[in-house]
Amino acid sequence: GAAFARPRGRPAAPIREVLLEARGVKWSGENPTITARVGERLRLTVRNAEPGPVPHDLVLVGPDTVTTRLLQPGEEATLELLLDRPGRYAYACSLHPGLMDGVIEVQAR
Repeated sequence: GAAFARPRGRPAAPIREVLLEARGVKWSGENPTITARVGERLRLTVRNAEPGPVPHDLVLVGPDTVTTRLLQPGEEATLELLLDRPGRYAYACSLHPGLMDGVIEVQAR
């Protein structure tokens, strides 16, 4: 299975909401590590809160790659993920590598 499966046709697990806000060329001020458990569903909202004309996107890298569209200031996108494989998976803005990098750590049940 994929590390980040789209939850289609599976029993609904509770969804945990996570906001990643791009501002100052960082995610939520510190590029946080997001911890989760195998089987958990995340609704990841990505918001570009830059005050000036700085675009961002979000790329989640694992055995599969999931990407948002390019977000202009004031725009947001939502990804719903079913985390079905343990591991450490990188997330980043593809336009600002090295500045906007974080990790989703998926732990076994």
